[in-house]
Amino acid sequence: EVKVRLQDLSPGEQIDALRRGGIELALFGGAGAPVRSDFHLRRLRHVPVLVALPAGHPLAARDSVRMADLRNVPFIGADERDLPGFNAWLQRLGRRAGFRPRILLDSESLTHGLAAVVTEGAALILPDYARQARVPGVVFLPLRGTERAWSLWVAWRRGRASAAVKAVLAELPVAS
Repeated sequence: EVKVRLQDLSPGEQIDALRRGGIELALFGGAGAPVRSDFHLRRLRHVPVLVALPAGHPLAARDSVRMADLRNVPFIGADERDLPGFNAWLQRLGRRAGFRPRILLDSESLTHGLAAVVTEGAALILPDYARQARVPGVVFLPLRGTERAWSLWVAWRRGRASAAVKAVLAELPVAS
C-alpha cells in the first residue's frame, strides 16, 4: 500500500526537497552532520575515504597516503549546493594535517571532479564507493587516518514521519 519513487538527487537537492515536502526520506553520503535541526538524522554506516590522484602523480604508486602527504597537491572541491559542507570538511582535514588545502575549483558532479583530477593534476577526496567510477588516468588510494570521516545518512522531517517512513526506518541499520 506504499508507493516508492526513487530519485537521483545530490545531497543538497535532497535536503531542499525534504524542506519543501517533495520527498519524505533522504539517503545520502557526506562528511559530518549535514543538515540543521529541522530534520531527524541517523548515521547508517561509516565509509572509508579515498583520494583520487592523476595516474602519473608521484604519490599514485603508493598503497595509501595520509592527508599530510597531500600538502603540496591542489584539491578539487564541491559545489556547496550539491554537497553541503564538503569544502569546510576538506579544510578541517587539512588543518588537522598541518596545512590549508588549496581548492582549485568546485566540481559540479563526480564525473566533472574526476576529469579535473586528470586535467588539473589535483586530488579529490571521495568515499570508497566512488571507486566504481572507473576513469582512465585516475588512481584511487585509501586515505589513512580518515576511517570514520565519511558516512551514509538517512534524514526525514521532524513531526512528518508517515507510517511508511517509520516502516523503512525500522529496517535500516544504525552505525556503531
